[in-house]
Amino acid sequence: MQKTRINFVRLLDGLTTEQLNTIPTGLNNNLIWNFAHLLATQQVIFYRLSGLIPNLDEDFIKCYRRFSKPEAFVSAEEFEKIKQNFEQAQETFFEDYRMGAFTNFKRYTTSFGVQLDTLEDAIKFSSVHDGLHYGYAMAMKHLV
Repeated sequence: MQKTRINFVRLLDGLTTEQLNTIPTGLNNNLIWNFAHLLATQQVIFYRLSGLIPNLDEDFIKCYRRFSKPEAFVSAEEFEKIKQNFEQAQETFFEDYRMGAFTNFKRYTTSFGVQLDTLEDAIKFSSVHDGLHYGYAMAMKHLV
């Protein structure tokens, strides 16, 4: 999970704000959305499904949750904040996990049809989910 996320940050390095916000023809989202979607999804499947309050603003989660799409241009400053939150969320999750914060995980079936019975299932699924969006982003980068 961590390696894919590091690679995702590197993939976006050096792109302009316009490139990051471009929605290629035939698609319904952009590079920033795919990146921020990982962050929002992590908060939902790890924290919310464990009965915990997510560490991010609910409006952010709504903007980047499943079935959402980019609604506004994301400035360079906003993108930097997303990157900072992205890195901090990983550190916070690992610390919360080590401290045993995720004790009340609620069973959930993903849109992939994968049933998550435990937090460990969610962690495994998160790696697949992150890889999927990283792959989208790799292809999308060639289109912007």
